[in-house]
Amino acid sequence: MGWKKRSRDVKIVERLVGMSYDEFVEILHKWSVSDDPPVRKVGSVWQVVSRQDMWQLLARFISPRTLEKFGEVAVEVLRELDPRYELKPEERWLAYDKSFKHSKTIRKYIAEMLVMLATYEDEDLRNIGMNTVQDKVDLWVSEILKDANTT
Repeated sequence: MGWKKRSRDVKIVERLVGMSYDEFVEILHKWSVSDDPPVRKVGSVWQVVSRQDMWQLLARFISPRTLEKFGEVAVEVLRELDPRYELKPEERWLAYDKSFKHSKTIRKYIAEMLVMLATYEDEDLRNIGMNTVQDKVDLWVSEILKDANTT
């Protein structure tokens, strides 16, 4: 992953967690060396060992503002159109230098979190406001797909 792409991913993580990436990594490191660690580092990527266990542990701490920040980030990152499609169909094979602004990894994890939110919904979240989590996910997905086409 190129440095530019990595720095964009770091900025997204910082927006979501509300602290510097270095501070967040310190917390992840402490968790990773505990008994029965909930996270692990594989190469340069931090991973959750069990999404379901992590959800059970942290869902009750998700505030309405955190949920809104996640929605903003999800729309921003996943709404980006594949830059290869800026080229004519017969020239797309030349798109070796065209790529998304954010890494495939962060795009994947954001999409997976949208699915988790839609799946677990309001059962585990508290004090999230008037709309259901499903309503919020539906809105974000509709925003992500708003300008999508079949090209």
